[in-house]
Amino acid sequence: MPHRKHFGNSSVISNPRNTIIAPVISNLQSPILPVSAPVRPPTTGAYWHKTPFGSLPRRAHSATLVGDEICIFGGCDRNSCFNTLFVLSPCFYSLTQLSTYGTRPPPLRAHTITPYNDSLILFGGGDGSNYHNALYLLHHRVWKKIDQKGDIPSPRRAHTAVLHQPSNSLLLYGGGDGARALDDMYSLNLASWTWSKLSQKTRPKSRGYHTADLIGDKMVVTGGSDGVDCFDDIHIYDIKSNSWSLPPLSTKYKRLSHSSVRVGSYLFIFGGHNGYQYNSELLLFNLVTLEYETKKIYGSVPEPRGYASLTLYNNTLYLIGGFDGSTVFDQIYALELGASAYLSQIDGFQVGSGQRSI
Repeated sequence: MPHRKHFGNSSVISNPRNTIIAPVISNLQSPILPVSAPVRPPTTGAYWHKTPFGSLPRRAHSATLVGDEICIFGGCDRNSCFNTLFVLSPCFYSLTQLSTYGTRPPPLRAHTITPYNDSLILFGGGDGSNYHNALYLLHHRVWKKIDQKGDIPSPRRAHTAVLHQPSNSLLLYGGGDGARALDDMYSLNLASWTWSKLSQKTRPKSRGYHTADLIGDKMVVTGGSDGVDCFDDIHIYDIKSNSWSLPPLSTKYKRLSHSSVRVGSYLFIFGGHNGYQYNSELLLFNLVTLEYETKKIYGSVPEPRGYASLTLYNNTLYLIGGFDGSTVFDQIYALELGASAYLSQIDGFQVGSGQRSI
């Protein structure tokens, strides 16, 4: 549990598990503190509620869990794109803007940020007609632009990146460059900052605004769009065999610009666009059976949206920002898992091990 200390008008969060942003000293914006924690409705079911964290209008940003805090970087509102860093602290019900130093990235949206040891790795993104392929490292609130080597990916945004710890590598897939959607895949050696382009006999259609979640040696890619079609498929990439598979689905949902997070043996997939409209559905995808399941959700369901972030912390999912075509949302929602909290403790399963035969 982090401990809060006060030094004059500055606020310091001391967190022994979080060395990326500690010590946190911000004089740009004071933490927003409520009078009391939110009241929970009397139900054991999963339920949505609005949080008292304050206002942060953002879309196409990144939100990354670091220790006991969620680091929120970049994204846009209705008028501007940002390169600012905020920290949401569920323990203290606070939202704080942090000052950063070094070689800062430009204002970005649709980039990726991936946690790595005690640092954060940022790649790509852009704003307006600008697309980037720069690589940055954030360590102790100091940004550093990395000198990349090898087969450096082309400029892009709306791609995905996941960390594969056993191989000490970052896997980057897809996205778009403003002219077309991309289907290429790269591996970044994090010891040497060297890129390698991966080739497969077959691969999914080009896409951006998909999601990618890593479970062991499998990367699960959900939905996305090539600028023409909105996809309803789920592809699984096997890192060891460098091959893709396409499991048959009895139920399908078209999704782009949605959010997903792994909760034990499930993917929780929220919102996005289905090719016709934005939605606020919460889909549960069983990673063992490779099928969607339904679950009753209670509380104040967020408005339909895409381009939001969904982050798991302590059996609660935090939904930040989003966009419905006209409104950039500033409210932060929480989904309390209730009696389903045990799901986040499930581990050691094999993706697709309970898949039905057809």
